[in-house]
Amino acid sequence: MAVVQISKIQQRRGQKLLSGLPQLSSAELAWAVDTQELYIGNGSVTEGAPYVGNTRILTEHDNLLALAGSYKFAEPDLSITASVFRSIQTKLDEMEVSVIDFGPDPDPSTDHTEYFHTAFNQLFQNADTKFRKVLVVPNGHYYFKTTLKIPSNVILKGETPTGVILDIGSTGIEFLSETGADVLTFTSTDRPENISISNLTIAFTSGETNLTGLKDSKFENVTWKGTYQLGDDNYNPILASQSYDLSSITTGGYITVTGSGIGTASRIQVYVSSTVASVTALVDTLNNTDTVFPLYFEASIIAESLIITAMLGSDISAQEIESYITIRLKPSTDGAEFMVEPTPTNSSTGINTAKSALAWENNFFGTRVHNIDFIGCSFDSVTLAAKCIHTHSESDYYETKIVFDDCKFYICDTAIYIEGVTDLQTNNWSFGRSRFEDIAKQALFSTKGHGTSINDTIFTNVGNGINGNANPETEMVVFGTKYGNVVTNCRSDRHQEAGITLVDTSVGIAEVVNAGSVNFTDDYYSIIYLSDTFIPLAVFSVKNRYIIIDYNITIGEYSYNRKGQLTIVVNDGVENTSDHVAIADNYTYSISLVTDPGGLVMTNFEFNAELKDNEDTTGDSTQSVDTILLTYKNPLQYAGTGTISYSIRYGV
Repeated sequence: MAVVQISKIQQRRGQKLLSGLPQLSSAELAWAVDTQELYIGNGSVTEGAPYVGNTRILTEHDNLLALAGSYKFAEPDLSITASVFRSIQTKLDEMEVSVIDFGPDPDPSTDHTEYFHTAFNQLFQNADTKFRKVLVVPNGHYYFKTTLKIPSNVILKGETPTGVILDIGSTGIEFLSETGADVLTFTSTDRPENISISNLTIAFTSGETNLTGLKDSKFENVTWKGTYQLGDDNYNPILASQSYDLSSITTGGYITVTGSGIGTASRIQVYVSSTVASVTALVDTLNNTDTVFPLYFEASIIAESLIITAMLGSDISAQEIESYITIRLKPSTDGAEFMVEPTPTNSSTGINTAKSALAWENNFFGTRVHNIDFIGCSFDSVTLAAKCIHTHSESDYYETKIVFDDCKFYICDTAIYIEGVTDLQTNNWSFGRSRFEDIAKQALFSTKGHGTSINDTIFTNVGNGINGNANPETEMVVFGTKYGNVVTNCRSDRHQEAGITLVDTSVGIAEVVNAGSVNFTDDYYSIIYLSDTFIPLAVFSVKNRYIIIDYNITIGEYSYNRKGQLTIVVNDGVENTSDHVAIADNYTYSISLVTDPGGLVMTNFEFNAELKDNEDTTGDSTQSVDTILLTYKNPLQYAGTGTISYSIRYGV
């Protein structure tokens, strides 16, 4: 009813928990000092109150969620009968938690490191596992002036992939075990694990995300964004070198050096007085007598071993030295000659010193980085996307499992670098449905190890420095171990622009080196001209010992067709003669009779393969042999011109 009279309002105060709350008169106020609660009397029923009692008045001290009553799923839908009433507070607590609950909003003047650490500690290092919720990062730019340390079991999720930026600058990200152990104290039973990070961007200048010790974790829709530009020199070159143990040579023995890295077919050093004297004489010959060796290498001696070091600026890695130099040793008059296997002393050209978006070291079986998935991740403008250094002994060649699925590597010096110590280690890395684009050097470079597979992946402008595909500088993928690594069902347009040529002086630089199997699904194509002599069609690298070309030829006004498969096999010889390359051509054509014009055209069309010395600028054909030239002859005048399309497979 309407208020028609104002009387003096009475008030009381006291301790509710000590004496209890009395029945208040109509409109009388009472303040509970101990509980900080305010009440007013309802009044009597005769005055119109619905019931006698006291009504609590809300103040700043009240918990609104507790006063809001309870929550019941699907209330009041009568089709749901089994749900129970719960408090609003417990319902909200089971949902995602925002990092803003533990600190201020994004602000460039704020160091957010400790706020994130507090959230990690309160949620994921809490003894009560019910608080291990998804930790949401709202859109914004978060700054970190010290290392961000993420413990086991963290689930970190950005609001949107591009809207959330964790800016680590020159600091970094490290991972901790559940007990808080760091990288210096990890053990096989106390190490970081079960971490999930998604839907955000990690921006950095020189800071790295250090995965050392991490296992069983996932990164999804995460972008690592750096400041690298094509052509930047962000690391210090290292003089890569190999050591050849020649200690077994004695009287009657000799050392033979062959390969494209020397200026003659072979250099032979006969044993003289002692091993040291023999190796010293060989060092002098290579450094001071040979015409080609000093351009790329320097020879030296340590104890009874020959050391071959790549010259500064040659950009030759340790395993690439093996492709230039081969050393055989006959230990004595009666001893059998054998190939000396080198040991890398410095394995890379220096890329292992570069800062990387992701980096880790495997030095102990129990703490190796293992079973990590990268799904839908991007690496944008970074010198290195991922760098893995194995430092364990050769007796500990253990497996590491890393998966990159639907990932993009864009504007890098080198995308992936794996440094190992033995061919027997298992680099069980897989790349699927991914893309490498604008990579100055290699998409993947490994010094040792087998088990890596790259499938259904696109390579665009990879290995060309700051140039385009028509001017390649390096291989796109380099495997240090010559077995157990594959590149299948991939695509690259480099061969179309650089491998198909109408001049026979082009250098054949392989897309992939040392893979057991390589398969590019691109349909390469070229025009076929009339010719009574062999004319160039394409060039390939001699570093791959077999090449299989599936082709289809259409020639002439009547579109005579021939479908076949070329197999080219290269021997280990270094002399520039046709005896070291063989070609086989297995084909069918559309006309059944050889005497038919179409049959004559198809049976007179011929392929040939030969080795070419296309890197040598001195004109000495006894030097570097690194290119296979594929030619064809289409001699019948009435055949006319035509086209050829083909796909390529190759390996070692």
